[in-house]
Amino acid sequence: MSVATWGATKGLATGLAAVMAVAMVSCTPRPFVVTQPAQIAVERRDSRAMPHTAVAWDTSFWHATTTLNFPVAWAVANTRDERQLIDGLQLMFDGRVGEADSTIQPLLATEDTLVRHAARVAYDVLLSTTAEWRRLAQFATSVSEPARDAAGVEAWAPAFRAVRSRIEFADTVSTLPLIRASTGVPVVTIRVNGILKRFWIDTGSSITILTAPVAAECGITPVTSDRLESLTSVGRMAARPAVVASIRLGGVALTDIPAMIVEPAALRLRPGSGTGAAASLDIDGILGFDVIRRLDLTIDDVRGQVVVRRPVIQAGKVRRPRNLFWFGLPIVTMLSERGVPIYLSLDTGAEETYGTRTLVTKTRTRVVQAERRIVNGFGKSTPEQGVVVPRLRLFLGSTPLLFQRLFLYSAQYPTIFELDGTLGADVGRGGVVRIDMTNGRFEIGPS
Repeated sequence: MSVATWGATKGLATGLAAVMAVAMVSCTPRPFVVTQPAQIAVERRDSRAMPHTAVAWDTSFWHATTTLNFPVAWAVANTRDERQLIDGLQLMFDGRVGEADSTIQPLLATEDTLVRHAARVAYDVLLSTTAEWRRLAQFATSVSEPARDAAGVEAWAPAFRAVRSRIEFADTVSTLPLIRASTGVPVVTIRVNGILKRFWIDTGSSITILTAPVAAECGITPVTSDRLESLTSVGRMAARPAVVASIRLGGVALTDIPAMIVEPAALRLRPGSGTGAAASLDIDGILGFDVIRRLDLTIDDVRGQVVVRRPVIQAGKVRRPRNLFWFGLPIVTMLSERGVPIYLSLDTGAEETYGTRTLVTKTRTRVVQAERRIVNGFGKSTPEQGVVVPRLRLFLGSTPLLFQRLFLYSAQYPTIFELDGTLGADVGRGGVVRIDMTNGRFEIGPS
C-alpha cells in the first residue's frame, strides 16, 4: 500500500496546479495575486451553526463506494458480494478490525473481479494495520501478480514476516520539545538505538524511514538485499527494508520496528522547497504512521511541545464519533456548511493544505484564477499559477475551521477512494493538534 499522496509534493514550487474547467473559474481580466500562504483558522464554536449530515443519492454502486457514501452504496448494491464489501469497509472505518477481517476475507475468492480487487486492497490494509506481516506475506505469495508494486505492502511483507513489534509506556504522559522545520513540518528528537536523532512527524508516511548514514551510525542494516520502494509525500524513492531494534520517545519505548532505509538525497529539501528556505535541509528520518497510530499524540504549538500519551479506549457515554480512519493513509472526515461529508488525507509531512476538484464540486464554493510567487534561494522567485478557493468553512465535529487562500492541486491518492484534498503541516499552527488513532479521533483547538 502506498504511503502518501502521489502526484502532490511537499514543496509549493514543485506542486502542479490543477487544470480546472473553464466554467469553474471566475472571469477576471488577470489572475488574482496571492501574497500570503493558505491560512486555516479555528473559529468559535456555535452549536446553532453546526450542520446535519446530508446524504447524497447516487445510482452508481462504485461511484458511491469510491466517494465513501457507504449507506447509499449498500442501498443500490446489485449483489450480495457488493453489500458484503460495504459491510466490511464500514467495519474497518468503525475500528472493528476483527469483524472486518472475517467479513472481507471470503470476498478474496469471489468471481466478481471488481469486488475481489477492492477486497484485496482492503485486506492488505487490514493486515498492515495490525502488523500481521506473516499472514500478509502468505497471502501475497498465494496471489499471482507478476507486476506487483515495489512500494506496496505485499512487496514489503516477506522482509518483515518474522517481526513482532512491541511498545511499552514507562510514563502515562511524556513531553518532548517541538521543533518546526523551515517547511513547517513538525520535528521531534528521539533515540534510535540509543542515539539522539531528529525525525519528522509524518502521518503521510505509513512506515518509519531512515537515511543510510543514520542507519549505519545506529547499527541498523537491511534485512534483505531486495530493493523495494517507498512512496511518501516527497515522492517515490528506492528503499531497503530494515528493523530498528529500539526507538524511544521520552518514556515510550518501541522495539523491533519495521523501517525503510533510503539515500540522504531522497530526504533532502533543496532551496525553494519551502517558503523562505535559503539552504538545503537534511532529515535524519521520518517517524511514520506505523508508530504514530500506536500513540495518543498531541502537537502543541502554544507550548512548543509534543505530548505523547498512552492511548485509552473510550467507551460508553464519553465515546465520541470517529472522524479519523486508516485506509493506506489517514483520512479525516469533515462537514461542509451544507452538511456534505468532506474527506481529506492527513499528511503532517506536507507543507501546505490544499484541495482537489471534488472539494469544489461538493461545497459549491467560489474559485478564482490566481498567481503567487514562491521564494527561492538568493532572493529569486518562481511564479505559480492555478486555481484558489478564497474562503471556505468546514466543520471538524463541532469545531468550525475557516480555510482561506486554499490552492487546488491534481493529486492521485494511493487508495480506492476519491478524496477531496489534504490537511498539511499548516493545520493547527499556533494551536493544538491531537491524533488518537486508537479512538479514531483527530482534533484541532486554539489552545
